[in-house]
Amino acid sequence: MALNTGEAPQQFSLGGNGLAWAMTRQSLETRAVLTNGIAPGLAPDGTPTALGGSPVVGTVSIPGPGIAIYAVSVARNLACR
Repeated sequence: MALNTGEAPQQFSLGGNGLAWAMTRQSLETRAVLTNGIAPGLAPDGTPTALGGSPVVGTVSIPGPGIAIYAVSVARNLACR
């Protein structure tokens, strides 16, 4: 997990391939949150939408302000499987 409290995007290397979930919002005055740039919602059957991870490789960028969660298989962390 990475937290960016500033306005400028921050970059770092994951050291491998993975999946990312970056949560951002348009401004501090809104409660609307985007996941990987898409507003989550509910399908007619009640299934959550727009919550899939985006593939990432190597260096990643965390928009500011934002929170990002990364699952990297080479980390061998049981929570990432």
